[in-house]
Amino acid sequence: MLVDGVALIRRLFSHRGFREVLHQHWPLLAVMVLMAVVLLFQRLLGVEWYVSYMMFPVEVGFAWENLKTGSVGIGDVWAIVTMFTAGFLHGDLVHYGSNMIFMWMFGSLLGSLIGYRHVLVILVASIFGGSVCDAYLRSDEMIPCLGASGGVMGLEGAYLGMALRFHLPDPQTWPLARPVAPSQLVIFALIGVAFDFKGLVDGLGQVSYGAHLGGFLVGVVLTGLLLPLRRVALVRRS
Repeated sequence: MLVDGVALIRRLFSHRGFREVLHQHWPLLAVMVLMAVVLLFQRLLGVEWYVSYMMFPVEVGFAWENLKTGSVGIGDVWAIVTMFTAGFLHGDLVHYGSNMIFMWMFGSLLGSLIGYRHVLVILVASIFGGSVCDAYLRSDEMIPCLGASGGVMGLEGAYLGMALRFHLPDPQTWPLARPVAPSQLVIFALIGVAFDFKGLVDGLGQVSYGAHLGGFLVGVVLTGLLLPLRRVALVRRS
């Protein structure tokens, strides 16, 4: 199912292939490059530089309580801001690379279906929704959260939402070698969600499973509200 690596590289770096990919998907590529630049600064400047941009669930909980009482300070506002900024940070190159593979796969498919204005809205909203869910589930913890996983899972959830509403064309994008049935990608996404839910219940590792599930849910909900689509004629499911 995976594309031959040599053939992919030749196509992407051919003059025509590169211009085509850049023209069609530049908003998504810009986000991926931005996150790569942020990771570079993380490596160069060290944790002291970016620790304040990570989300700490306890601080978000304090900010929420202060918001309810009307006594919001600068620190509370910044705690809310970190629910966005944490989504642009990554722990290391492997963390970044794994997120970018799935961001490209589902983001490029959605970009062709609903346009990148909607894709970026879903991505940012899912990052925030994932942070909300993670902060709620770990409200008594000081272990910080970082990574674009919530946003990536939001794109997966958005694709699921589209597949439930419409008869989608067979998707073809890297790293798929050929078009596949949309149901195969839906099943793939649901398997990932099932593993996240199991990890959340079992308390496995240091992965923010709550952020994954929260982002996924936001993506599903948003594609149930967005108006249909451009470029591709879809048939609404009865």
